[in-house]
Amino acid sequence: MTISLRLGVLLFSFITSPVLAAEPPAKPDAVPDEAAQELESVTVSGVKDPGFLTYAKALKALAAFDQHHQALAPAARPRFQLVRNLQKDDPAKTPLALRLAGSEQSVDLPLAADRSFSVPRDALGLGEDPELVINRSRSFYGILPHVVSPGVPPNVRRLGDLRLECEMIYSYVKDDLGILARAAVAALGGGCHTSLATFGVPAPGRLTGLALVYGERREALPAKSIQQNGMVYILPVSDKTWPDDTLLEFELVAAAK
Repeated sequence: MTISLRLGVLLFSFITSPVLAAEPPAKPDAVPDEAAQELESVTVSGVKDPGFLTYAKALKALAAFDQHHQALAPAARPRFQLVRNLQKDDPAKTPLALRLAGSEQSVDLPLAADRSFSVPRDALGLGEDPELVINRSRSFYGILPHVVSPGVPPNVRRLGDLRLECEMIYSYVKDDLGILARAAVAALGGGCHTSLATFGVPAPGRLTGLALVYGERREALPAKSIQQNGMVYILPVSDKTWPDDTLLEFELVAAAK
């Protein structure tokens, strides 16, 4: 993840897992004058191991879920998901397995068919420093928050769910930023509330197009919103003209027969 603050303009890009990338928007909002005075020519980079979530960061994400879910996705439950690194092929033939392991004991975390799972809010009895452990090299997979409201059709995402995922991600990403960068993002309303932030999301397949739909309103997102050879899309979570119940529809490359 890289955050650059130059000449009072904030270019904020999430790279939240090995498969995600983002580009700054073409027309950024203005940074408040008080932030610009302190942030001319400042660059902050190098989030540590952003892809594979620590248990401590997962707990921060759960706290962010508790704070925001009534407004954004009141019927959803907090989950996480193993996301494959598109730049590497997993050579292992054994099924994926995940556990929460401490110094004394460990507990298995069952994976659903979509590789999503729940994280327990306490680790009593596991011992010191519990961590999420996968039976693979961490270079093959990352972990991201995963929010899906009941009743959302397959291969469609609800905008409020994605906004809540953004809040969960930013709850721990911000800890790796410098004080000035963190203050600048806060002055803009937070990482999920400014058009200066770009939020990359793994696609359900190789994309050829995507559109936001709310009632009779439909708008195709620009081609630059699709990145990583169609496997990642950039979503305008801060655009409040689209309500939380807006649906994101995907156009996918047809599977080879």
